[in-house]
Amino acid sequence: MDVTFRIIEAHPDEHTIVARFSTACCPEESLVSQYGDPDENGERPILRCRTDVAITLPIPAPTGQALTDYIAQFAPRGFFEVKEAVADPGVDTSLAEAVSLLGQPIVVSLPARPAAVGAADTVAPVVVAAEVV
Repeated sequence: MDVTFRIIEAHPDEHTIVARFSTACCPEESLVSQYGDPDENGERPILRCRTDVAITLPIPAPTGQALTDYIAQFAPRGFFEVKEAVADPGVDTSLAEAVSLLGQPIVVSLPARPAAVGAADTVAPVVVAAEVV
């Protein structure tokens, strides 16, 4: 899968960037979640997309190809794979189990955080136990 990203924000005081990911199947324009106010030409700039990801960079920050590789690991691969799959009308998208949990608070136990600083701190945790409250 080929993924494109752009760095759309940099926050040096937090050592964080925001990258916007897209694919040929899911172009940026199809992922918009928030537009800005119209400019003088009536164009509404894209402020946020569903695939904008805040990434805390390790210290020292990688450079060159290492930076590109680091950012690429945060691409929402699963999101893009699902978007491509649900384009098939034969795919069941009912979400019956998830819908049955709508609005219910769910308490989860997370595994201990790894000692290393960097990507491990920003990757989604693996849920080892969950309980509907």
